[in-house]
Amino acid sequence: MKKDTKIYLILAGIIIIVVLGVYFLKTSDTPDINEELVKCIASKSIVYSSETCSACKYQKTLFGNSYSLINEVDCLNEGQKCQEAGIRATPTWVINNQQHLGVKTIEELKELTEC
Repeated sequence: MKKDTKIYLILAGIIIIVVLGVYFLKTSDTPDINEELVKCIASKSIVYSSETCSACKYQKTLFGNSYSLINEVDCLNEGQKCQEAGIRATPTWVINNQQHLGVKTIEELKELTEC
């Protein structure tokens, strides 16, 4: 293989790596969430989750940095609270004294909480 061809292949590889890096950085950004909406949802709900639950981790990503506003009970660290609430799976949202199992989109939570 000629020296010029090797250089072009190396440059093409670098360009591909840079493009993929930019793509993955852009897609991993946290969503732009209306903080007032999240506060409203938080005021009317509790989510029971667990540090070891992959669905719970995904639920957190849907809120981005605004997840810190959500009322969360971690069943791994606060098992008694989860047991008293009758939580059998995580994530479980409790809204108006009703349990809603599984990951919920912000739109679903908006409807359930009437925010």
